[in-house]
Amino acid sequence: MTSYSNIYKPGEDSQHMANELISIRMSRELLSDAGDIARKEGFSNVQDFIRDAVRTSVKNRKLEASIAELKKIYGSAKTYKHRTKSEIDAYIRKVLG
Repeated sequence: MTSYSNIYKPGEDSQHMANELISIRMSRELLSDAGDIARKEGFSNVQDFIRDAVRTSVKNRKLEASIAELKKIYGSAKTYKHRTKSEIDAYIRKVLG
């Protein structure tokens, strides 16, 4: 049996990487609602809609964490005057990638 876990190079676009199969349970009502939304929004199937919803949630949570970290640094920069603007800017570049 062939292993597909290493067929893509590190750093390639995640849409071109090998996927892992997961199994989830949800109510019929939730699945039906997801299917309705998937059709209305032009997804090819409910799996694509769910994948997009998870991807969007992960992206938003990472952004929220970055913003929280920046607020902490900005607050400490206001409290402790020893941090320079260039140090704060460097940290912002580091957090936001």
